[in-house]
Amino acid sequence: MVTIHPAPPGPVAGVFHVYDNGMRCVAAPCYSYTVRTVQGTEYSASGVNLEALDPVVRDWASLDLYEGRWLARGTIEATDGPRSMPHVVLRVEQLAQRVDTRAAELLSARLSASEDVSGHLAVLGETLASFAERTAAGPGPDWYATRFLDRLRAELDDLARLYDTVAEQSRRGLPTRESEVLVTRLAELFGRVLVLAVRYHCDPDALATTWLVDRGSVARV
Repeated sequence: MVTIHPAPPGPVAGVFHVYDNGMRCVAAPCYSYTVRTVQGTEYSASGVNLEALDPVVRDWASLDLYEGRWLARGTIEATDGPRSMPHVVLRVEQLAQRVDTRAAELLSARLSASEDVSGHLAVLGETLASFAERTAAGPGPDWYATRFLDRLRAELDDLARLYDTVAEQSRRGLPTRESEVLVTRLAELFGRVLVLAVRYHCDPDALATTWLVDRGSVARV
């Protein structure tokens, strides 16, 4: 079930995470994009305008944004549409930052502040479980998807053990040389799992909100 978020009351400029939310319609406007600010405000958009981007970038940016791989700088605005439903369009001016890079910055800041990030690992596991259910519900076993899923689960288990080590060292006031490795690997894993969540509609909202929303101004884009 896709939640339709309110249209912005006027033009809103900023940095946004945008991705396909799986909604499909027989009439316009169709709010098939979720657009979220880095502070967590959510909108539902009926379109993404890339005209401001260089044509060479535009060719590949369309798919990357569709799959949620980037944060984009731009403006979201509502205009009159049919049936008293506004057209809501995000006009992208610049690709601001890859989501795995953003995730690494936020995770590093949270670990430095001794925050508990076990919830970040938990939502990764929940997303992989949802992906497994989707795969199992298909017309037949997807060998590639199953093998890929097994690898992702094994990597998450390995990183969960590494996080326990880092957290214990931090509690004891010991140097945590493994922190940098943990941040890099976890952020890369998040990026891969997020694309799966968007493609297979396995609740990317929970995953993206946990990893990419900065409610405490930890890091600027």
